[in-house]
Amino acid sequence: MLDGVELLDFSGDIEAVAIVVAIVVAIILLFLFGWPLLLLGIDLAWLLIVGIFGVIGRVVLRRPWRVEATSTDERREWFVQGFRAAGRRRDELARQFEHGLNPDGGSATLSG
Repeated sequence: MLDGVELLDFSGDIEAVAIVVAIVVAIILLFLFGWPLLLLGIDLAWLLIVGIFGVIGRVVLRRPWRVEATSTDERREWFVQGFRAAGRRRDELARQFEHGLNPDGGSATLSG
């Protein structure tokens, strides 16, 4: 009769039914979780590439770091080359402000 119908007859073989169900479940899980995981991996790779180029722009090309001090009515900023130098300048400015000194240099703008 029909040879194709005999291939779909699983009445006596429970293992074959279990294999087919497992394959169907695996395909559904791959569709539901595989694509989002793939897209997440692409996003993370893009973030890594942008981060690498950002570090290259700051470190290799010596782009200055901005050190900013703000109050309720004034904002000052200093541009310092180098990450460590910016940290030292920030600490130095904080000490000067704590002692009531007015640090010179930098650009001042009024906020508000």
